[in-house]
Amino acid sequence: LLSLLSLIALITSCAVIPKESVELSATVGRDVVNVYQAHKELSTLLFTRMKKDINAFVDDVYAPYQIGKLLEMDFSDAESGEFESMTGSILEAAKNSSDIVKQKKAISLMNDFVSVVHEEVEIYRKILLAPIEEQELEVMSAIDRSYNQIIYANSIVTGHLASVRKVHDAQEDVLNK
Repeated sequence: LLSLLSLIALITSCAVIPKESVELSATVGRDVVNVYQAHKELSTLLFTRMKKDINAFVDDVYAPYQIGKLLEMDFSDAESGEFESMTGSILEAAKNSSDIVKQKKAISLMNDFVSVVHEEVEIYRKILLAPIEEQELEVMSAIDRSYNQIIYANSIVTGHLASVRKVHDAQEDVLNK
């Protein structure tokens, strides 16, 4: 009799978990996944915009500045007599359009000029983008870590609630019999 009373007291002393709490926990888990995806998309949009702004600055501000700076250097080199002026060679080739040697020389100098400008502009672009790309990796990793921990914790709680609910239903069946 004492064993039976102990068993009844044990069965009736367990917490009651409503069926809705298990469903609520599962719903919260699904909602957390949706918020996680939205958070990642928002972060991607933010970093894409930051990169776009940097690229626009480099293309619209820095590249023209760099071209002007290199042209100034070309003029000062030509005035000092140290180097042949690229712009002078181009103007001379334009005036003497029948001189193929001068045209080829002008094209070669223009190709060199464009290569130098392009290389310097791209180096500067990489310098500006590197910290943004590094920060993007850090932020995305932090978002992944945080949400994975939340999702994992929620799945444990949901599993525990479902387990307690199952035990309670089994106890109720035993008591009814």
